[in-house]
Amino acid sequence: MEQLNFSKPILLDVSLPQHIQQSSKEEINRLSDNYSGMIQRLQKDRFLLQLSEQLSKWQQADLPVAQLERFVSRLVGAFESSANQHIEWKNWAVLEQARKLKLFDQTSYTDFCSELLAFSGECFDFLLTFNKKSGNELFIKIDEHLRTNLYAQVSMSDLSTKFHVSSSYISRIVKKYSQNTFVHHYLDLKIREARRLMETNPDMKIKELSDALCFHDQHYFSKVFKEYVGCSPSEYKAAIPFTPQDV
Repeated sequence: MEQLNFSKPILLDVSLPQHIQQSSKEEINRLSDNYSGMIQRLQKDRFLLQLSEQLSKWQQADLPVAQLERFVSRLVGAFESSANQHIEWKNWAVLEQARKLKLFDQTSYTDFCSELLAFSGECFDFLLTFNKKSGNELFIKIDEHLRTNLYAQVSMSDLSTKFHVSSSYISRIVKKYSQNTFVHHYLDLKIREARRLMETNPDMKIKELSDALCFHDQHYFSKVFKEYVGCSPSEYKAAIPFTPQDV
């Protein structure tokens, strides 16, 4: 009978009677549903403990390799489905890693189990992290990032990459919690900083302000400033009262 060279042989489907194959398939379906439920409920510790125990049991059993790989495929699908329920992601590199997680690629069954457990733990960490970052908490982190990058130019794509969520999700979160589009919210923060600079550095030229805040076009900066403040940058500077430290 054809076998893999692991510490305890795992038999191939083609070598097993039909009733054993069917029994294995039914067991995989039942266990997959059970583990999928734990993934949906974000029960990381329970999941990893039970998976470790199950893998140890399979090491002592004649489980077909195809069924074990089918089980892994079901787990990957469950993680992906759960992620789509909690957040909107674009690319999750760990899924590509999972699709390459094959029993035949490992030097031993123990190595395979270690890889599967490590993969599952990473998936749970991802889900738990971004489930907590949903809604207001994610907006706070986005807002903090924008405020610390007023002298740069942050795009939606940059935020999407940094926070591992889609641009459309970021757009909805910013709109919900700031009552503004992403562009208007970011411009509002920059104009607020421009006003602060004018008040604390009255000798700073308008072009210097424009360049510092990455507008790169003084006329555009003046247009946006007037739209948000109600007057031009020059008019705003002229209306700032002088204090002793200004002299």
